[in-house]
Amino acid sequence: MAAPASLGLLGTVLTPSGMDQDNSESLQERSYKPVFKFASYDTDKYPFAEILAKSVFDVDDLSRFHESYLSLKRERGGSGAITHKDNMAVRELLNNMDKENEF
Repeated sequence: MAAPASLGLLGTVLTPSGMDQDNSESLQERSYKPVFKFASYDTDKYPFAEILAKSVFDVDDLSRFHESYLSLKRERGGSGAITHKDNMAVRELLNNMDKENEF
């Protein structure tokens, strides 16, 4: 019986029945492959980045938000790296913002 894939042997997967099964697909072939769809829109008519920057994150330029975030984090005694916890905090801010916000 082959060892489970979790032990680092590629080509072996643990089936739901608990039996090992040889699988010739590579790890990359078994990986999730997201599908991206791009939407074009008039940035003058729909100034998404400008509204998000000013009304949600209080920065002049959305592309510089990470720099502002890091600066504020350091001022408060935090590390000089953006972490998963930081990303979740920003997501929480977006989820809990005022429903009347322009964004």
